[in-house]
Amino acid sequence: MRIAIQVSTPKQVHIWKNAIRLLQSRGHEVRLYQRGYHETQAVSGGLGIQGEIFGTTRGAGIVRNLELPWMATNLYRKLRKFRPDIVTGVGTYESIGARLLGVPSIAWNDTEHAPSHNFLIRKMATKVLVPRSFQGEQFGEKQVRFDSYLELAYLHPDVFTPNPDVLPLIGLEKGDRYAVVRFNSWDATHDVATTGFSDKDRVELVQRLAKHGKVIVSAEGKVPKEIAPYVLKSQFHRMHDILAFASLYTGDSGTMQNEAAILGVPSVRYTVLPRDKDRGNSIDLEDRYGLILNLRDVRATIETADRFFADPATNAQWRERQAKMLAESVNLTPFQAWVLENYPRSIEELVSGKQTTRTIKPTIVTPAQRIIQQR
Repeated sequence: MRIAIQVSTPKQVHIWKNAIRLLQSRGHEVRLYQRGYHETQAVSGGLGIQGEIFGTTRGAGIVRNLELPWMATNLYRKLRKFRPDIVTGVGTYESIGARLLGVPSIAWNDTEHAPSHNFLIRKMATKVLVPRSFQGEQFGEKQVRFDSYLELAYLHPDVFTPNPDVLPLIGLEKGDRYAVVRFNSWDATHDVATTGFSDKDRVELVQRLAKHGKVIVSAEGKVPKEIAPYVLKSQFHRMHDILAFASLYTGDSGTMQNEAAILGVPSVRYTVLPRDKDRGNSIDLEDRYGLILNLRDVRATIETADRFFADPATNAQWRERQAKMLAESVNLTPFQAWVLENYPRSIEELVSGKQTTRTIKPTIVTPAQRIIQQR
């Protein structure tokens, strides 16, 4: 089977890295196509996953929408040469190419507040798979839910064991108390109506946390000079190892906040999005498991992050909550592979209830096919 996968962000590389290896181990020909964007190439290269670049984004916000026809055309030309049997990804670019080629496309989406992209995905994708926490039914009859989070395709204990040997590479030792702070660049198309910390607030947050321990800043774009010494400059592809041993995560990024929460790290996020516009997975991890605090006041965010980082007991509370979440969720990797290998029967069985996310057992990965984390 010839399978094409499109990724645009570092998170999407991680979502597909284990499924790619699993599918290849079964003899499928898998081709990865990636958009040049921030650390995406550094992550895929660091993981040893070769992907063809179909275009590098040069704009931000609404300008990104103007790039879409050019990006989609570039990808279509590459897909036409590959002649895939099925195409998958988040659905923005590859669903257009798949429609033109006359092959099915499966989009995996956990972002509700991306109206222009989601409208396109609804029109062009064959099916759209969303997590159980996804708010609403904006993809109509094409929408199919799965009982997990996309982050569990790469952070579930079955496929991820954090490795502390990354810590000395970034100036830390095992046992150090440190906080990971993430600042978004706010240049994606779905970021047009939102924002994050101001530069002044960024400086105050980092300086206050630095009084209690070490601070690692992961940032898109420029940061104020006062916090430049804290910025992570390498090992981007091992961010999850770094997160896993942290004592605190805080920032204005929804993606990394969910990853920290799933890893059992106390997670405090600042967002200006009203609750009904926020991502369902962030709300679910907050309401169902208490693994996230989504705060909409910048002062409260800084104060809460400062308090959590100063109190080592917070970490034990989060580990207990993480255990509950993992007991009620599944490793997504076998499910991803099953959906693609068995399409369209897989979707038909999910819709009818004959199969669920939980019935696709991890035992389909044989010992010879064990997924090895490449670092």
